[in-house]
Amino acid sequence: MHSDSHGLNVKNSVAVWNSIYCVNGVPVVMNKLDCRLDTSQYKKLLSAHVFLIVVGGSFIHDYSPVHTRAKSVKEFISCNRIQAFEGWPKKSGDLMPLEIVWKQIVNKVNGKLVFYEDDLWSELSACWELMDQEGTFVDIIHTPLNRSRKVIQNEGDWVFDNDLK
Repeated sequence: MHSDSHGLNVKNSVAVWNSIYCVNGVPVVMNKLDCRLDTSQYKKLLSAHVFLIVVGGSFIHDYSPVHTRAKSVKEFISCNRIQAFEGWPKKSGDLMPLEIVWKQIVNKVNGKLVFYEDDLWSELSACWELMDQEGTFVDIIHTPLNRSRKVIQNEGDWVFDNDLK
């Protein structure tokens, strides 16, 4: 997902925030950000897309400093009676559902000539929508046990989807 040598001034990245759920009938969410994610944006996104779904429950976020180090975010999560699962291993990309999703999206979009930010966003959105329609997100959320076993067998190396069949 890069511009190769086709123009040095091409903006070839898109800031994205997303979430996936394991609740029937609840849509997955992907938002394009205008700039790097900050604590204010993160709290707004949590309010709009996460807290309504996990009332009284918990959720997992990655180890981005905006998610885990900001005191205002921790207080915000606590005040909304939501619990962020803190025990998730730091180097667990192969077990983190959204990391698996993004690895698949990169594989689908990789090699396509994308010259502009809007074109990249369109490609990402199309992949996201197709994966949602195909049930990919639900499959990824429901396969952590098999994936965990394979990661252990591979001594921590990445597990590919065809290894799970």
